Amino acid sequence: MYPTFPDTYEPKLTGKCPTDFQAISSIIDTAASDCSQPFAALVGNVICCPQFVSLLHIFQGQHNVKSDKLVLPDKVATDCFSDIVSILVSRRANMTIPALCSVTSSNLTGGSCPVTDVTTFEKVVNSSKLLDACRTVDPLKECCRPICQPAIMEAALIISGHQMTVGNKIPLGGSNNVNTINDCKNVVFSYLSRKLPADKANAAFRILSSCKVNKACPLEFKEPAEVIKACRNVAAPSPSCCSSLNAYISGIQNQMLITNKQAIVCATVIGSMLRKGGVMTNIYELCDVDLKDFSVQAYGMQQGCLLRSYPADLIFDNTSGYSFTCDLTDNIAAPWPSSSSMTSLSLCAPEMSLPALPTSQTIKNHGFRNGGVEAFRLIIWIIDPKPRFQFSSFVTLPPSFSVQQKLYTRATSKQFIAFSAAPSDVETSSKDESVLVTKVETKNSNEVKVHVQVSGEKTQTVFNHVFEKMVAAAQPIPGFRRVKGGKTPNIPKDVLLEILGYSKVYRQVIKKLINSAIEDYVKQEDLKVGKELTVEQSYEDLEETFEPGDSFSFDAIIKLQEAI
Repeated sequence: MYPTFPDTYEPKLTGKCPTDFQAISSIIDTAASDCSQPFAALVGNVICCPQFVSLLHIFQGQHNVKSDKLVLPDKVATDCFSDIVSILVSRRANMTIPALCSVTSSNLTGGSCPVTDVTTFEKVVNSSKLLDACRTVDPLKECCRPICQPAIMEAALIISGHQMTVGNKIPLGGSNNVNTINDCKNVVFSYLSRKLPADKANAAFRILSSCKVNKACPLEFKEPAEVIKACRNVAAPSPSCCSSLNAYISGIQNQMLITNKQAIVCATVIGSMLRKGGVMTNIYELCDVDLKDFSVQAYGMQQGCLLRSYPADLIFDNTSGYSFTCDLTDNIAAPWPSSSSMTSLSLCAPEMSLPALPTSQTIKNHGFRNGGVEAFRLIIWIIDPKPRFQFSSFVTLPPSFSVQQKLYTRATSKQFIAFSAAPSDVETSSKDESVLVTKVETKNSNEVKVHVQVSGEKTQTVFNHVFEKMVAAAQPIPGFRRVKGGKTPNIPKDVLLEILGYSKVYRQVIKKLINSAIEDYVKQEDLKVGKELTVEQSYEDLEETFEPGDSFSFDAIIKLQEAI
């Protein structure tokens, strides 16, 4: 027996919406799949509604590219909205999408926003700044250190009349109407949709939605009075307490599929309610409550599904039907809150201040000695005065040593091989050919200026190594149940990265890459380095350009020892 699915058909349209729907057909197909008849309600909060709203933004921006207007007139908006829903339903989408997502045709009209055309928009808004901020949205960074979101809000405030100043000064005058600002945000989304390719706009809007939905628990709770009564005074596993808790969770878990981050928030919300009622013991641990217990359970199995916290889609196949990916199904313990207050909950680690690398002036420290060893320590110092990890200093080279033959690519550029110093009677080899150092011309004979390019494979390898060490050092992760040995395994990588703080992790990775590259170059070239070193980029610039798996580069000036 094969599964049967609703047939697709040609929709009956109003004929009053002057739009070429074919131009955004791929976005419509994605929305139809994400909001499919059997799954729309289950994935409404995480997948369906974010994609449907993104479709509306893109439609609003591209409905008539020959027109200067960023919004639709009320009557046209009503007809077009009806046509959009009809097209989606004809492609197997659920007809209740508007009610499910609380969206109406008014979302296409601009509402009370006073700016509704491209010309006026570009006169008052720094459009290049807005486009630069939102052209490529980083799914890892945007939710904790937003770039696109504040740019959208700034533009919305300006065109709403709420912000009459520029920069970060407090807005003066204008309307304080929240609805107007929200209407103007829709106009900003429309402008972005007009200027960006549909696929890039859709990707950006989905990431922004994921940042929003992952901050809150979408499940509806009732007061856990019975659980409080049964569990208030327990200090050890109690059948009555666990039975009451499991019954309570069973009553909410089938509402919808949620993400791993939402599950953490939901577990914390319920835990806070229980603590407020007097349950001080971690009954999640006593009763073996896992994160997956807060999401929809597979029929006939003791197994729940948590969706990934990054944007995902439902995939339709004519043979197997609709499918989606569960981010984890392991027994990840639900975190127990440290207090009855939710104000302290954050999935983003606090940012740490960090001295920037020198940009125009050379760092000097007259307390350093011994040439190469101390220059290497200087690199560590200028990035982080209190490094978390200890890196080996330069190896003192014996009078005679062998190095693998240099691979010349051009006169001033060579592929150098990371190696350990060895006596001449020991053959030294390395498979690491992932760092390219280009010597840059300089008029100063007492310094060496280099441009270092590290391959994507190398950055990914170093990131994995550093990340694993930091996770191990942070064990046990607070709030997650430990296993034998005191560790808390199987926590999703993206959750761990935000708990540790991606900026903190990146700092260590960048430090490792710079240290190893400069150390290897100085050893290979047998340079006698002095007390001064300059890395030309600021740390903020290095972090901004770094992404595990992508190539990474920096420029450095190495001061040589003065000839005696």
